[in-house]
Parts: sequence; C-alpha cells; structure tokens
Amino acid sequence: MRKRWRAVPERSDGAGADGPEGPTDSGGRAARRTLRGRGLAGGAVLFLVVGLVLAVLPLPVNDLSPGDYVAKSYPRSPADDIGGDAVAYTSPLPPTDVAATITKFWLPGRGCADAEGVYLRYAEDTVVIRRGRQGSLILVEKSATAYPRYVKHVAGYWDR
Repeated sequence: MRKRWRAVPERSDGAGADGPEGPTDSGGRAARRTLRGRGLAGGAVLFLVVGLVLAVLPLPVNDLSPGDYVAKSYPRSPADDIGGDAVAYTSPLPPTDVAATITKFWLPGRGCADAEGVYLRYAEDTVVIRRGRQGSLILVEKSATAYPRYVKHVAGYWDR
C-alpha cells in the first residue's frame, strides 16, 4: 500500500506538527538549513577530491598527440626514418623505460611488447619503440601504415 504525502498545515505560531524546528515544519526552515549545510560540505569535499586528482595525474598540457610528445621529448634521428611513413627519434634508455615514460602521459588504446620492442597504438598515431644501437629507436607513424609493417608483432592485440 502506498502512502500519500500531504503537507502539514502551518500552526499560527509558525511551527509545524513536530515543533518549531522539527522535520515536518511546513516552512522547511530546519530541513533547508540541514540540507544546505550538508550540500556545502559535500560540495567542498567533492571540490577537494577533484583538485587532488588533477594535481596528482600527469596531464599533457601542451602536447596535442603522443607524436607531439615524442617530438618534444626525444632527439630526432632522420637517418632512421622509414621513407615518408615513420619519423624516428632516439633515446639512451631501454624500450620498456621509454614506453613507461610515454604511457605515463599518453595511455595507449592498445599496446603490446615482445623481445624486439614495444608497440603502442593510439587513435591516430602509433609509437613503436625498438632496440637501437645505444638504447632505443622510437618510430612515430600513422596507424594505417604501421599495422601492415608490424602485423607479425601486433596481430591479435591491435585492431586493423
């Protein structure tokens, strides 16, 4: 059986059925005061939590894409470019360390690794980090040309 809500008539002294500050006060003064206080406290807590999350998360502020981040963070190696498809960069760090640094700022949609390197796929770009002469060779390439090139490494991990 459902109960119907009905307003409690206001008394002549301004108090509701439970007294001047009771929960059924028809003016709702006490109830409004309580909710307003809880709302402000809840809002302050939410504001604090969001602020802390934003302060802790590393957010790429000026980089428009993972490729832009790599271009800004690592030295170019034009001799290692693959035609007009892949732009090469180098790092003295091993591939897994370079991948950890990049994924700290840009989480890939898909990624995999094998003995030859780390393969990160983003919406537009791919970042392939392979063992280099002294550290790592980082190749930034469009997904359309990277998939056929690295299919034996990424089949089953990347979508075509």
